Amino acid sequence: MLRIQSRGEPPASPTGCPLCRESTLEPRISHVARERELVNLGLRNFDAFHVACAELAGADAFATTDDRLLALAKQHEAAIRIRLVDVVTLTQEIFR
Repeated sequence: MLRIQSRGEPPASPTGCPLCRESTLEPRISHVARERELVNLGLRNFDAFHVACAELAGADAFATTDDRLLALAKQHEAAIRIRLVDVVTLTQEIFR
């Protein structure tokens, strides 16, 4: 079983969500703002949400099989704060 860990736990928040440490189902304003920024770059809503959450969680990489998302990430590399990588490349990096 492959296990990938992030650089650490996100800071504790008064409310309890695993990503933003909030107890409500409502995302932090930073999630919403960042998701909107990513949508404005051309990412689809759910892709933008997932990438924003990965960025805010402090993940090292975001693995995907979505070629469209990978192309957009390459096109907007300076604006996306996390490395998007295809699954095959990530697997090769892990097992080198």
